[in-house]
Amino acid sequence: MKFSERDKLLITIVAVVLIVVCYFMFLMPPVLDKVKVLRNQGEDLEKQIVEAQNVIGQSDAISEQYKFLNAKILAFSENFFQKIEQERIILILDQLLAESGLQAKSISFKEPQNLSLVDFSPDKIAVLQSRKDLPCLEVSLAYNGSFNQLLSFLGKINEHNKKILVKDVNLVNASKQNNISSLTGNIALEFYAVPSLLNGTNGALVWSEEEMIGLSDPFSGASLVGIFKDPAEEGVDEFCDFVLTVKPITADLPTIVLGIDDDISAESFVFADNPGVEDVELRLFMHEGEYLCTYKTTKESYPYSGLGVAIPFVNGDQKIVMKIFSNPRTSVEDQRGVNFNLYNETDKPLFVYLINEDPLRPRVNFGELSSNIIIQ
Repeated sequence: MKFSERDKLLITIVAVVLIVVCYFMFLMPPVLDKVKVLRNQGEDLEKQIVEAQNVIGQSDAISEQYKFLNAKILAFSENFFQKIEQERIILILDQLLAESGLQAKSISFKEPQNLSLVDFSPDKIAVLQSRKDLPCLEVSLAYNGSFNQLLSFLGKINEHNKKILVKDVNLVNASKQNNISSLTGNIALEFYAVPSLLNGTNGALVWSEEEMIGLSDPFSGASLVGIFKDPAEEGVDEFCDFVLTVKPITADLPTIVLGIDDDISAESFVFADNPGVEDVELRLFMHEGEYLCTYKTTKESYPYSGLGVAIPFVNGDQKIVMKIFSNPRTSVEDQRGVNFNLYNETDKPLFVYLINEDPLRPRVNFGELSSNIIIQ
């Protein structure tokens, strides 16, 4: 049978139509279903990505807040004994007695209380209802000496960088001459332990000889709350007014901590955890004879936003002292640092002591500086 050209064309058209119809009827639906499934999977994955990004963002914020709280906890706990150790207490008392001139006839210890709580954990906090629940060691000190020596000893206990409670003081004038002061008696002292709640810090903060003279540092080798020796005046101890620590990033502490040095509550501290260079500002000024301060990082400010007032700081010296504790860089990738702007608008000079700075790649860069600032 012979087909004409017209018949061949019609057959071809019918074949194409049949193929197209079969494709749309039998082959296309599974493809469309698969596309729909893939589209739904793509939308689900996009939602998961958004959720993951939100979780990562929250995790970063939580991690930052965790570091800030760690810094406050360490700064606060540094003012208290972390462990009850008779050997260390004997050394401390021996030092205070030698400095005051008071003579000790004997030192006796009562049975320590609540030693099972030396290693705190969050689940044990509920048992702490008062000071009596803390680990405690009571020491009885039999002494003799002059009235001034006794006052000096009690004053040095009050000034010690660790809290020591004077429970009782008993004194008797043993002198048989009216113009000579010779006292004898007993002093009852209580040593309370306030272990840190942070894992590993109790071991890291075991006392050393340096810590016993006020040079311990939970942040970078020096305490945020402690006695500062002025390098310009050999042998002179004085309290520091402000402290700034600049350190490499770690798992547990922020890179920047700035605050009033004698604030044992750490409420005045501001923090930042910047992988690069952080902008920090400190302003000191006077109002009606009172010394005031404001300071900030890019994350926080003090006074906190919304208070609208400056905070007074106590300064009984002829100068204002600030110490900055830096740290040598750990690697080429370590870019952490601070750009520090200082404004001193008071009638006293501001002495800034930069300690432990990296000699090759300094972490601390001083930006704007007003007059009456001396950097050492």
